Amino acid sequence: MSDKSLTIDLKLTGKEVFSSAEAPWAKNENQRTLNSANKNNRAVLDDSSTTPQLALAPCVQTVTVGGAGSTSVDLTSLPGLVLPDDATRTIDGTGYKIVAARFKTPSDNAGNITIKPGLTNAYELFGTSNEVDIPPGHVVVFGAIDAAAASPTIAAGVKEIEVDGTVGDTVDMELYLGT
Repeated sequence: MSDKSLTIDLKLTGKEVFSSAEAPWAKNENQRTLNSANKNNRAVLDDSSTTPQLALAPCVQTVTVGGAGSTSVDLTSLPGLVLPDDATRTIDGTGYKIVAARFKTPSDNAGNITIKPGLTNAYELFGTSNEVDIPPGHVVVFGAIDAAAASPTIAAGVKEIEVDGTVGDTVDMELYLGT
């Protein structure tokens, strides 16, 4: 069996350099610089982690918004990474949770992409009745770093997320499943 791992490394670092007029007391640029370095949120998940644990191969796909501006993603039938590139592989997420995900929209999308619970067999990825709008050219990344994933367990009646937007728009989706 293959080894699987995921490194989650979420960090934002901001910086502002004031002019000499704004900080006349400063002797150099370093003294006129403010840094905002937030705590680096980092975790390495693999099949030997305690909580959360990565259990299945990464599921990576580009979802295209279909007719009526909506496409359903079935978490019990996801495309997994494969070797060789022209092979196919289907991952069944039944019994697992989404422990980390990344959604990225291209800048040439006509409008926002909305990720929300499916219309039937709803999987509430962002909590009860919650959804996330992702504007063109943006990315949303999240992961269970210090505790078990709060997302629900995938099952026959809890297995679909909905991708809404303008027909033809796309979102690159990476899902990592575990416990």
